[in-house]
Amino acid sequence: MLLLKITKPLRQAYARRFHFKLDGAHCASQLRRKGFAVVDNVFSTEFCDSLVSELKNADASGLLIPNATHLVAPDRKTAQFFEKPRINEIELLNPENQAVCPTFSSLQNDPWLIDLFQPHFPHLKIDSQAIKGQVNSGHGGCFPIHPDSDFKTDQRHISCIVYLNKNWKQGDGGELRLYPFPYAHIDIEPLFNRMVLFSSSLMLHRVLPSQAERFAFTIWLSGPGERLIDLPFTGDRESDAWAYVLSPKNRKHVARLIYSEEWAESIEESHHNPRRLVEDHWKSVQIIVNAFRSHLPLISQLPLGPDSKLPEHFPDELPWF
Repeated sequence: MLLLKITKPLRQAYARRFHFKLDGAHCASQLRRKGFAVVDNVFSTEFCDSLVSELKNADASGLLIPNATHLVAPDRKTAQFFEKPRINEIELLNPENQAVCPTFSSLQNDPWLIDLFQPHFPHLKIDSQAIKGQVNSGHGGCFPIHPDSDFKTDQRHISCIVYLNKNWKQGDGGELRLYPFPYAHIDIEPLFNRMVLFSSSLMLHRVLPSQAERFAFTIWLSGPGERLIDLPFTGDRESDAWAYVLSPKNRKHVARLIYSEEWAESIEESHHNPRRLVEDHWKSVQIIVNAFRSHLPLISQLPLGPDSKLPEHFPDELPWF
């Protein structure tokens, strides 16, 4: 993706227009330590109102398209698409969409978020961003458990969701459930002008069924930098067993095993005809069981709750990027 060259005066003008308030160092610290960060009141209210207006207009104009789950074939060359009812989106990389969404366009074409995180994650070489707006019409619209990125298919590193739901209240649903595995899940309310940032490749997440109309947009930060896929071995058998189970390349597979029932339920809730997806899920679970059979006693100790005692030989730190 090519980004516009932004001069210093123009960048300052963007900053005044966005009125963004985001502490890059603090967010980066939270992302490295927990895999996610939550920041409220990132933009001005007027800016958020303008984004909501553009989403509504784009929806009324028929520019939004249904979100779909992609089931990639083993050869990774073909895929089946399974639409999620009541979830419609608009791609802001599309010039035609930018023309009818000028506020979103200004956000898409200014690399302020790239500039904010590049110094804190130099190894990721973040150099591009993509924005997608979303309208969930309610009536149970939701997403299954999933990561935003796969090591083999794209270069997404950081996902940033911004919520635009001014009158959200308890009972409206649509909460974001994060799975900072191996720790227990956490539910985050989709409050107006709240940004949630997390690891695109390692933070499993889902959207709980929404009973009210729900507006949001996501910014994905990408780059050609290499992601860590293994944890170092020490030579200690038990420590190395944990390092293998919780390595970045294995963590989401182990999480699928732990949350297998909830994962299947989330697929069923979010699709009209989920049979093929559910079958594929249980096939994956069986493959994981076979692959990690000798590690099942360790895996049975997970996930760890807030008051859980760390298992013996558990890693001191778990990388998220």
